[in-house]
Amino acid sequence: MPDVAELLVEGERVEGFEGGQVVQSMETLATTWDLRYSSQVDEDDEPVIIEAGDAVELRLGEDSLLNGYVDDDEAQYTARQITQQLRGRSRLGDVVDCSAVGPARGWRDATLMQIASDLLEGYEVTIREETDTGDSFRRFEIDGGETIAATLQRAARLRGVHLLDRGGDLAFVRAGQDASQTTIERARVLEGGVRRSQRERFSEYLFEGQTRASDELNGVDASELGQDVEDQGVERLRRLKVRSWGERGEDLGEKAILERNNRAGRSLRLNYVVPGWRDDQGVIWAPNTRVRVVDDWLRVDATLLIVRATAVFARDQYRTQLELTRPEAFDVIVRYPTRSRGAELRDG
Repeated sequence: MPDVAELLVEGERVEGFEGGQVVQSMETLATTWDLRYSSQVDEDDEPVIIEAGDAVELRLGEDSLLNGYVDDDEAQYTARQITQQLRGRSRLGDVVDCSAVGPARGWRDATLMQIASDLLEGYEVTIREETDTGDSFRRFEIDGGETIAATLQRAARLRGVHLLDRGGDLAFVRAGQDASQTTIERARVLEGGVRRSQRERFSEYLFEGQTRASDELNGVDASELGQDVEDQGVERLRRLKVRSWGERGEDLGEKAILERNNRAGRSLRLNYVVPGWRDDQGVIWAPNTRVRVVDDWLRVDATLLIVRATAVFARDQYRTQLELTRPEAFDVIVRYPTRSRGAELRDG
Protein backbone atom coordinates (compact mmCIF):
# COMPACT_ATOMS: atom_id res chain seq x y z
CA MET A 1 0.00 0.00 0.00
CA PRO A 2 1.53 3.36 -1.00
CA ASP A 3 2.27 5.80 1.80
CA VAL A 4 0.13 8.90 2.15
CA ALA A 5 1.17 12.51 2.70
CA GLU A 6 0.03 13.84 6.07
CA LEU A 7 -0.05 17.45 7.22
CA LEU A 8 0.60 18.23 10.90
CA VAL A 9 0.05 21.72 12.31
CA GLU A 10 1.47 22.40 15.77
CA GLY A 11 1.90 18.63 16.09
CA GLU A 12 -1.74 17.76 15.30
CA ARG A 13 -2.80 15.93 12.15
CA VAL A 14 -5.05 18.11 9.99
CA GLU A 15 -7.75 16.62 7.77
CA GLY A 16 -8.52 18.37 4.51
CA PHE A 17 -5.02 18.68 3.07
CA GLU A 18 -5.72 18.76 -0.68
CA GLY A 19 -2.30 19.15 -2.27
CA GLY A 20 0.51 21.49 -3.13
CA GLN A 21 4.25 21.34 -3.61
CA VAL A 22 7.50 21.25 -1.64
CA VAL A 23 10.62 22.66 -3.33
CA GLN A 24 14.10 21.59 -2.16
CA SER A 25 17.08 23.19 -3.87
CA MET A 26 20.86 23.42 -3.59
CA GLU A 27 20.63 27.01 -4.81
CA THR A 28 18.23 28.36 -2.16
CA LEU A 29 19.04 27.13 1.34
CA ALA A 30 15.56 26.95 2.87
CA THR A 31 12.98 24.51 1.50
CA THR A 32 9.85 26.34 0.32
CA TRP A 33 6.34 24.97 0.23
CA ASP A 34 2.84 25.87 -0.96
CA LEU A 35 -0.15 23.83 0.30
CA ARG A 36 -3.93 23.90 -0.11
CA TYR A 37 -6.28 23.00 2.72
CA SER A 38 -10.07 22.98 2.99
CA SER A 39 -12.68 21.70 5.44
CA GLN A 40 -16.45 21.36 5.52
CA VAL A 41 -18.14 23.27 8.33
CA ASP A 42 -21.64 23.68 9.75
CA GLU A 43 -23.02 26.90 11.10
CA ASP A 44 -22.27 25.89 14.70
CA ASP A 45 -18.83 24.40 14.00
CA GLU A 46 -15.55 25.98 15.04
CA PRO A 47 -13.43 25.74 11.86
CA VAL A 48 -9.74 24.89 11.98
CA ILE A 49 -7.83 28.00 10.91
CA ILE A 50 -4.12 27.69 10.15
CA GLU A 51 -2.31 30.98 10.66
CA ALA A 52 1.00 32.58 9.75
CA GLY A 53 3.59 31.56 12.33
CA ASP A 54 2.14 28.09 12.96
CA ALA A 55 4.61 25.19 12.94
CA VAL A 56 4.01 22.76 10.07
CA GLU A 57 5.31 19.29 9.25
CA LEU A 58 4.60 17.31 6.09
CA ARG A 59 5.18 13.57 6.38
CA LEU A 60 5.23 10.86 3.75
CA GLY A 61 4.89 7.55 5.53
CA GLU A 62 7.67 7.41 8.14
CA ASP A 63 9.69 10.20 6.47
CA SER A 64 9.46 13.88 7.27
CA LEU A 65 9.65 15.90 4.06
CA LEU A 66 9.65 19.30 5.73
CA ASN A 67 9.61 20.97 9.12
CA GLY A 68 8.93 24.67 9.10
CA TYR A 69 6.52 27.52 9.58
CA VAL A 70 3.66 29.22 7.78
CA ASP A 71 4.88 32.51 6.32
CA ASP A 72 1.61 33.52 4.63
CA ASP A 73 -1.96 32.31 4.92
CA GLU A 74 -5.00 33.24 2.87
CA ALA A 75 -8.49 32.10 3.85
CA GLN A 76 -11.86 32.19 2.07
CA TYR A 77 -15.14 30.69 3.24
CA THR A 78 -18.68 29.97 2.10
CA ALA A 79 -21.64 28.75 4.14
CA ARG A 80 -20.33 25.19 4.07
CA GLN A 81 -16.60 25.32 3.43
CA ILE A 82 -13.44 27.13 4.42
CA THR A 83 -10.42 27.07 2.11
CA GLN A 84 -6.88 28.15 2.84
CA GLN A 85 -3.75 28.67 0.76
CA LEU A 86 -0.62 28.29 2.89
CA ARG A 87 2.93 29.26 1.98
CA GLY A 88 6.06 28.92 4.03
CA ARG A 89 9.59 27.64 4.41
CA SER A 90 11.48 25.15 6.49
CA ARG A 91 13.04 26.17 9.79
CA LEU A 92 16.03 27.40 7.81
CA GLY A 93 13.91 30.31 6.60
CA ASP A 94 14.96 32.07 9.81
CA VAL A 95 18.62 31.39 8.96
CA VAL A 96 18.09 33.05 5.56
CA ASP A 97 16.28 36.10 6.98
CA CYS A 98 17.95 36.91 10.29
CA SER A 99 21.08 38.95 10.84
CA ALA A 100 24.27 37.22 11.92
CA VAL A 101 25.34 38.07 15.48
CA GLY A 102 28.64 36.81 16.86
CA PRO A 103 31.64 37.84 18.96
CA ALA A 104 32.43 41.54 18.73
CA ARG A 105 35.91 40.84 17.37
CA GLY A 106 35.03 37.71 15.47
CA TRP A 107 36.28 34.18 16.06
CA ARG A 108 39.83 33.02 16.69
CA ASP A 109 40.87 29.39 16.08
CA ALA A 110 37.24 28.30 15.69
CA THR A 111 35.94 25.45 13.53
CA LEU A 112 33.09 25.82 11.06
CA MET A 113 30.87 23.82 13.42
CA GLN A 114 31.72 26.13 16.32
CA ILE A 115 30.90 29.22 14.24
CA ALA A 116 27.60 27.67 13.13
CA SER A 117 26.72 26.71 16.70
CA ASP A 118 27.34 30.28 17.91
CA LEU A 119 25.34 31.86 15.10
CA LEU A 120 22.38 29.50 15.56
CA GLU A 121 22.20 29.68 19.35
CA GLY A 122 18.55 30.11 20.32
CA TYR A 123 17.20 29.07 16.91
CA GLU A 124 15.30 25.81 16.53
CA VAL A 125 17.79 24.40 14.03
CA THR A 126 19.85 21.23 14.40
CA ILE A 127 23.32 21.24 12.79
CA ARG A 128 24.51 18.07 11.05
CA GLU A 129 28.15 17.54 10.09
CA GLU A 130 27.84 15.02 7.25
CA THR A 131 31.38 15.53 5.98
CA ASP A 132 34.75 16.72 7.22
CA THR A 133 34.48 20.49 7.65
CA GLY A 134 38.21 21.12 7.74
CA ASP A 135 40.62 22.92 10.01
CA SER A 136 39.91 25.77 12.40
CA PHE A 137 39.82 29.33 11.11
CA ARG A 138 42.72 31.32 12.43
CA ARG A 139 40.47 34.35 12.19
CA PHE A 140 36.92 34.81 10.91
CA GLU A 141 34.56 37.79 11.13
CA ILE A 142 31.02 38.67 10.14
CA ASP A 143 30.80 41.17 7.30
CA GLY A 144 28.58 44.10 8.22
CA GLY A 145 24.88 43.45 7.53
CA GLU A 146 25.28 39.76 6.67
CA THR A 147 22.55 37.26 7.40
CA ILE A 148 23.31 34.02 9.20
CA ALA A 149 23.04 32.10 5.92
CA ALA A 150 25.41 34.47 4.10
CA THR A 151 28.03 34.21 6.85
CA LEU A 152 27.85 30.42 6.98
CA GLN A 153 27.92 30.06 3.19
CA ARG A 154 31.04 32.21 3.00
CA ALA A 155 32.76 30.19 5.72
CA ALA A 156 31.65 26.90 4.16
CA ARG A 157 33.12 27.83 0.77
CA LEU A 158 36.48 28.41 2.44
CA ARG A 159 36.37 24.84 3.72
CA GLY A 160 35.12 23.32 0.47
CA VAL A 161 31.65 22.32 1.73
CA HIS A 162 28.04 23.22 0.96
CA LEU A 163 25.01 23.96 3.14
CA LEU A 164 21.93 21.80 2.60
CA ASP A 165 18.44 21.67 4.09
CA ARG A 166 17.75 18.23 5.58
CA GLY A 167 14.09 18.46 6.55
CA GLY A 168 14.69 21.68 8.49
CA ASP A 169 18.13 20.68 9.81
CA LEU A 170 21.26 22.46 8.56
CA ALA A 171 23.71 19.96 7.04
CA PHE A 172 27.30 20.50 5.94
CA VAL A 173 27.88 18.30 2.89
CA ARG A 174 30.15 17.70 -0.08
CA ALA A 175 28.59 18.20 -3.48
CA GLY A 176 27.22 14.92 -4.84
CA GLN A 177 28.00 12.85 -1.76
CA ASP A 178 24.61 11.06 -2.01
CA ALA A 179 23.84 8.65 -4.85
CA SER A 180 20.67 6.97 -6.10
CA GLN A 181 20.75 3.44 -7.52
CA THR A 182 17.84 4.37 -9.78
CA THR A 183 18.45 5.19 -13.45
CA ILE A 184 16.29 7.90 -14.98
CA GLU A 185 15.31 6.59 -18.41
CA ARG A 186 13.19 8.23 -21.07
CA ALA A 187 10.66 5.40 -21.16
CA ARG A 188 9.99 5.74 -17.41
CA VAL A 189 9.49 9.50 -17.06
CA LEU A 190 6.28 11.47 -17.52
CA GLU A 191 8.00 14.49 -19.09
CA GLY A 192 11.52 15.51 -20.01
CA GLY A 193 13.41 18.48 -21.35
CA VAL A 194 16.85 20.04 -21.67
CA ARG A 195 18.45 23.49 -21.79
CA ARG A 196 21.98 23.86 -23.13
CA SER A 197 23.89 27.14 -23.26
CA GLN A 198 27.37 28.36 -24.13
CA ARG A 199 26.65 31.97 -23.23
CA GLU A 200 28.79 31.84 -20.06
CA ARG A 201 31.48 29.44 -21.35
CA PHE A 202 34.84 30.41 -22.82
CA SER A 203 37.46 28.52 -24.80
CA GLU A 204 40.34 29.97 -22.74
CA TYR A 205 40.54 31.18 -19.13
CA LEU A 206 43.51 33.44 -18.44
CA PHE A 207 44.08 33.76 -14.70
CA GLU A 208 46.51 36.43 -13.56
CA GLY A 209 47.38 37.28 -10.00
CA GLN A 210 49.83 37.51 -7.16
CA THR A 211 51.02 35.08 -4.53
CA ARG A 212 52.51 35.68 -1.14
CA ALA A 213 56.18 36.65 -1.44
CA SER A 214 58.72 34.02 -0.37
CA ASP A 215 62.47 33.42 -0.54
CA GLU A 216 62.04 31.87 -4.00
CA LEU A 217 59.32 34.20 -5.31
CA ASN A 218 58.94 37.83 -4.39
CA GLY A 219 58.64 41.37 -5.65
CA VAL A 220 57.79 41.82 -9.30
CA ASP A 221 58.05 38.07 -10.00
CA ALA A 222 55.23 37.37 -7.62
CA SER A 223 52.95 39.87 -9.35
CA GLU A 224 53.37 38.33 -12.82
CA LEU A 225 52.11 34.81 -12.18
CA GLY A 226 49.53 33.41 -14.55
CA GLN A 227 47.67 30.18 -15.24
CA ASP A 228 45.72 29.35 -18.41
CA VAL A 229 43.25 26.52 -19.02
CA GLU A 230 41.15 25.57 -22.03
CA ASP A 231 37.58 24.33 -22.42
CA GLN A 232 37.58 21.85 -25.28
CA GLY A 233 33.78 22.02 -25.39
CA VAL A 234 33.92 25.56 -26.85
CA GLU A 235 35.18 25.30 -30.42
CA ARG A 236 35.46 28.98 -31.40
CA LEU A 237 37.85 31.44 -29.77
CA ARG A 238 36.40 33.00 -26.62
CA ARG A 239 38.83 34.32 -23.97
CA LEU A 240 38.14 35.38 -20.39
CA LYS A 241 40.79 37.13 -18.30
CA VAL A 242 40.40 36.91 -14.52
CA ARG A 243 42.41 38.63 -11.78
CA SER A 244 42.81 36.60 -8.61
CA TRP A 245 45.02 36.00 -5.58
CA GLY A 246 46.62 32.77 -4.39
CA GLU A 247 48.71 31.56 -1.50
CA ARG A 248 50.91 29.63 -3.95
CA GLY A 249 51.45 29.67 -7.70
CA GLU A 250 49.39 26.48 -8.01
CA ASP A 251 46.37 28.21 -6.45
CA LEU A 252 45.80 30.26 -9.60
CA GLY A 253 45.77 27.07 -11.63
CA GLU A 254 43.25 25.47 -9.30
CA LYS A 255 41.00 28.52 -9.51
CA ALA A 256 41.27 28.57 -13.29
CA ILE A 257 40.24 24.91 -13.51
CA LEU A 258 37.41 25.50 -11.04
CA GLU A 259 36.10 28.47 -13.04
CA ARG A 260 36.12 26.43 -16.25
CA ASN A 261 34.43 23.42 -14.63
CA ASN A 262 31.74 25.46 -12.85
CA ARG A 263 30.79 27.28 -16.04
CA ALA A 264 30.80 24.10 -18.10
CA GLY A 265 28.66 22.36 -15.49
CA ARG A 266 26.09 25.14 -15.39
CA SER A 267 25.73 25.07 -19.17
CA LEU A 268 23.50 21.97 -19.04
CA ARG A 269 20.16 21.65 -17.25
CA LEU A 270 17.77 18.73 -17.62
CA ASN A 271 14.21 18.64 -16.32
CA TYR A 272 12.19 15.51 -15.69
CA VAL A 273 8.84 14.70 -14.14
CA VAL A 274 8.85 11.25 -12.56
CA PRO A 275 5.98 9.38 -10.90
CA GLY A 276 5.92 9.31 -7.11
CA TRP A 277 8.14 11.00 -4.54
CA ARG A 278 10.61 8.14 -4.11
CA ASP A 279 13.24 6.38 -6.21
CA ASP A 280 13.29 2.64 -6.81
CA GLN A 281 14.97 2.06 -3.44
CA GLY A 282 12.24 3.93 -1.55
CA VAL A 283 14.31 7.06 -0.90
CA ILE A 284 12.60 10.43 -1.35
CA TRP A 285 14.14 12.31 -4.27
CA ALA A 286 16.37 15.08 -2.89
CA PRO A 287 18.97 17.63 -4.06
CA ASN A 288 22.69 16.82 -3.97
CA THR A 289 22.02 13.28 -5.20
CA ARG A 290 23.95 11.79 -8.09
CA VAL A 291 21.81 9.78 -10.50
CA ARG A 292 22.43 8.21 -13.88
CA VAL A 293 20.39 9.58 -16.77
CA VAL A 294 19.93 7.66 -20.02
CA ASP A 295 17.93 9.59 -22.61
CA ASP A 296 18.47 8.88 -26.31
CA TRP A 297 16.15 11.70 -27.42
CA LEU A 298 18.13 14.34 -25.50
CA ARG A 299 21.47 12.61 -26.27
CA VAL A 300 22.40 12.16 -22.62
CA ASP A 301 24.04 9.16 -20.97
CA ALA A 302 25.78 10.44 -17.84
CA THR A 303 25.73 10.65 -14.07
CA LEU A 304 24.23 14.00 -13.15
CA LEU A 305 23.46 15.89 -9.96
CA ILE A 306 19.96 16.75 -8.73
CA VAL A 307 19.91 20.50 -8.12
CA ARG A 308 16.21 20.88 -7.36
CA ALA A 309 13.51 18.40 -6.38
CA THR A 310 9.88 19.53 -6.27
CA ALA A 311 7.46 17.10 -4.67
CA VAL A 312 3.95 17.69 -6.10
CA PHE A 313 0.65 16.35 -4.81
CA ALA A 314 -2.79 16.85 -6.37
CA ARG A 315 -5.90 14.67 -6.23
CA ASP A 316 -4.08 11.69 -4.72
CA GLN A 317 -1.46 11.76 -7.48
CA TYR A 318 2.18 12.09 -6.49
CA ARG A 319 4.99 13.14 -8.80
CA THR A 320 8.40 14.79 -8.55
CA GLN A 321 9.88 17.46 -10.78
CA LEU A 322 13.67 17.03 -10.98
CA GLU A 323 16.20 19.55 -12.24
CA LEU A 324 19.68 18.14 -12.90
CA THR A 325 23.04 19.45 -14.01
CA ARG A 326 26.63 18.28 -14.39
CA PRO A 327 28.21 17.71 -10.94
CA GLU A 328 31.16 20.00 -11.68
CA ALA A 329 28.76 22.97 -11.55
CA PHE A 330 29.08 22.69 -7.76
CA ASP A 331 32.78 21.88 -7.51
CA VAL A 332 34.70 23.85 -4.89
CA ILE A 333 38.36 23.98 -3.96
CA VAL A 334 38.69 21.74 -0.93
CA ARG A 335 42.07 23.06 0.14
CA TYR A 336 41.67 26.82 0.01
CA PRO A 337 44.35 29.33 0.97
CA THR A 338 43.71 30.06 4.64
CA ARG A 339 44.92 33.62 4.78
CA SER A 340 45.28 36.68 2.57
CA ARG A 341 47.64 39.44 3.66
CA GLY A 342 47.43 38.11 7.21
CA ALA A 343 43.61 37.87 7.38
CA GLU A 344 41.04 35.20 6.47
CA LEU A 345 39.80 35.33 2.91
CA ARG A 346 36.25 36.68 2.74
CA ASP A 347 35.18 34.85 -0.38
CA GLY A 348 36.26 32.37 -3.00
